[in-house]
Amino acid sequence: PSVPTGLHDYRLKTPSGAFVGVFHVASLPGGKELEPNDDIRRAQKIDLPAMMDGGISGDDLDVYRFHAEEGQTLVFDVLARRAGATLDSTLSLLDERGNELDFNDDYYIHKDPQLTFPVKRTGDYFICVGGQGEGRRGAGSSNPYRLLAGAFPLMRRVLPAGARRGGVTELRAAG
Repeated sequence: PSVPTGLHDYRLKTPSGAFVGVFHVASLPGGKELEPNDDIRRAQKIDLPAMMDGGISGDDLDVYRFHAEEGQTLVFDVLARRAGATLDSTLSLLDERGNELDFNDDYYIHKDPQLTFPVKRTGDYFICVGGQGEGRRGAGSSNPYRLLAGAFPLMRRVLPAGARRGGVTELRAAG
């Protein structure tokens, strides 16, 4: 309970070797992806904010249906490569008819996607997690991900991007 939310680095050392990774601690309500949810007719309904743990294998697509109110700004963030998974995921945002409103492939330098959605009309929408490239190889293997979805704070940038060692630098955050 005392661990702050967010991404935390860790090192795991075993007799077989060592691994350095990232672990995510969240305060959002969580759930697991339930198959079949590979198109809008079979989309898994979620209430925002939500944290969904799922997996992509082969040509799989995980589709979640959610309700949004006009004026909200929603964030959709996939955590996969940053946590050591091989999945090169994508995010697609669809309207109630299945028309694509937005798409993102690589937001972070580690290939995880993120979308920000300013809701202009109250209604039901879909967020789709897909995969491509290396993450889709491997017969039957499932590549895990965590989808964070909802209206939560997001820092877009911190400037300046560097500082002098031993000095004091004022940083400006935006988001």
